[in-house]
Amino acid sequence: MLPTQPFKLSAPRTVSAIAATGLSLLLGFTLAACATQPPPPESAAETPVSPDAPPAVTAASGENLATVTLVETTTQSPDSHTFAVTISSPDTGCDQYADWWEVITPEGDLLYRRILAHSHVDEQPFERTGGPVNVAPDQTVIVRAHMYPSGYGTQVMQGSVTAGFETVTLPADFALALAEMEPLPGNCTF
Repeated sequence: MLPTQPFKLSAPRTVSAIAATGLSLLLGFTLAACATQPPPPESAAETPVSPDAPPAVTAASGENLATVTLVETTTQSPDSHTFAVTISSPDTGCDQYADWWEVITPEGDLLYRRILAHSHVDEQPFERTGGPVNVAPDQTVIVRAHMYPSGYGTQVMQGSVTAGFETVTLPADFALALAEMEPLPGNCTF
């Protein structure tokens, strides 16, 4: 609740006294920010961004990969749905970012691809919606993310609009040819 009366100082202060107090606070914050921090424990590097979201994974080759952490759907018509996909990715800018997510069949056929036009360095994990995705409510599909320049992650979500989605692991070589199939992203904007 906001106060109904204006704020009043209990004692009159001069402009120079207020400025000196502000300068002291600024100097104190600056010195505190420059203090040496101990390095985090080894296990801290493995901590997910949020307790519910697994971290972006690193392939055996050392490449950083994006991870789909959540899929939610909204039905537009009986066989047409909007997908809201949450991705955790080690974006660093246009040199490394999650550039799309896609819905595919368990056989590896592309059903839908949502292009991501920019990196999400300061927004992790992030959610983007896409659609319409034309699938029957009980049709099993896979939702996975692609990372520029390293490729597809193996930790994906599989399920259906009716049953929901759960995390599964795909073989590293599953449907890699889809990375060359249109639509493909243009230039990263930032």
